[in-house]
Amino acid sequence: MRSRWKSQLCHAGAVAAMTIAIAWGRPLSPRVSRDNNVASVTVAQTSDPVRLLKGTVWVPLRQPGFDTRLTPEVLRSILNGQHLRLVLKDISADAQPGSAFNVYLGLAQAAAPAKDDSHYVGRFSFYNEINAGALKATPSVRTYDITPLVKRLLASGTLGDPVGVTIAPERTPDANANPTIGRIEIVKP
Repeated sequence: MRSRWKSQLCHAGAVAAMTIAIAWGRPLSPRVSRDNNVASVTVAQTSDPVRLLKGTVWVPLRQPGFDTRLTPEVLRSILNGQHLRLVLKDISADAQPGSAFNVYLGLAQAAAPAKDDSHYVGRFSFYNEINAGALKATPSVRTYDITPLVKRLLASGTLGDPVGVTIAPERTPDANANPTIGRIEIVKP
């Protein structure tokens, strides 16, 4: 009985989403992509590449297809027993930045992350992503399982609204490095 009820509820939700998408004249969200032969559903993403030129950068996440900012309520409905991953795509730089970068999820836009901040996702550096003049390095990807973090932040009510990603260098990046992330996404594998 319970599985039939869940099936009917899922069907009703899908019909409602399609009705809204059609009424608004927008493509259905979320977007399905295949990376490394693993299908994933993009539930949030940045709208532009992220340049890590100086200091801390905060970027809002948007719902694909609707171009609305991601809120904690929407993220809670997306989570609903699913696993979520934060994906940094198309990472590249023109020179070694000379710094690793820390990633945080759900901080307020003006918040400065602390070293032991509860919003901490992980750390990355530019190792094999350096362009050499006309020779461009193959952009790479970093993936983080954010399921436990999102659950904890939702339970404590400390997820910023709108939901964004904060990236903070550990040291001031080299001015000529041009470190860039092509896109940041939250996906359901």
